[in-house]
Amino acid sequence: RAGIAIYSPHTALDAALGADASSTATEQAGLALFALGEGRDDVAVEAISRALELAPDDAALHYHAGGVFRYARYLPESESKNRAQREFERALELDPDFVPAYERIARYLETDDQFAAAAAKVEEALARQPSFLPGLLRLEATYREAGWEALRLETLDRIEVMAPASLLPYTARAQRFAT
Repeated sequence: RAGIAIYSPHTALDAALGADASSTATEQAGLALFALGEGRDDVAVEAISRALELAPDDAALHYHAGGVFRYARYLPESESKNRAQREFERALELDPDFVPAYERIARYLETDDQFAAAAAKVEEALARQPSFLPGLLRLEATYREAGWEALRLETLDRIEVMAPASLLPYTARAQRFAT
C-alpha cells in the first residue's frame, strides 16, 4: 500500500487552507462553498470573508457570501440571517439586475411574515427579467403561505405559460380538490 495516495475532501480542504494568500476572490469563494459542503462552516466564513476583501464590488460574490453566511450553522441564527440578508442587499446595490438576490431577500421577508413585501420584491425581479422562473416559483410559494389563493392561481397560470412542462400548476390545482 505504500505509495498509494487516497483522496480525502478533508485533506484537500486542509491543504487549501494553507494556500497562498495571493489567491483570487473566485478561488476563495470556491473554497468557501466547498468547505460549506464539507460541514466546515468556520472555514467557509473565513474564506468568503477573504474573497469579499479581495473583490468588494462583485455582486455575484456578495450573493454567494449571503448563502455562506446563511448556512454557517455555528453562527447564532440572528447573526447568520442578518449577515446573509446584508450580502444579498449589497449584491443588488452593486447590480440591480442580479435577479437571484431578489428571490433570496423575498425568502427572508416571508420568514418574518412580510408577505406583501416579499411578493413586491419578487415582482421587482420579474420586471427586470420576466423569464426568471425561480422568481415565479417563489411568488407562488409566497402567495400559498399568505393564503392569497386568487393571486396564487394567477401565478400558476404564469408558470404554466413560461414552463409548460412544469407539473406544479397541475398538481397545485389538483390539491385544491383533495380531501
